[in-house]
Amino acid sequence: MPYPLYLFANNNAGRYEDGLAGIGIYSCRIYYGNTLLRDFIPVQYYDIIKGQVAPSNCLYDKVSETFFEDGTGQNSFNIIDDERYTDTNLEHKIGSCYV
Repeated sequence: MPYPLYLFANNNAGRYEDGLAGIGIYSCRIYYGNTLLRDFIPVQYYDIIKGQVAPSNCLYDKVSETFFEDGTGQNSFNIIDDERYTDTNLEHKIGSCYV
């Protein structure tokens, strides 16, 4: 049986297991073979992308044009200013940040 993919957490037979990774993300692409399934970027609460308002600090998938929030319900994504990454796409309106 396939299990859902957990980013930054432990997936134990399809269930979230205690513990979150304290890492930064600039983007995350998920492929099936040569097909791009997800193209995540971090967004801040209330950012506007293609007319949609981000419901929290979360990831936005440019493929499905969908926001993906923290799966644990803890709103654990933190936005931190970081000069190493600057998103220049004005549609994203996130500037320099990572989650």
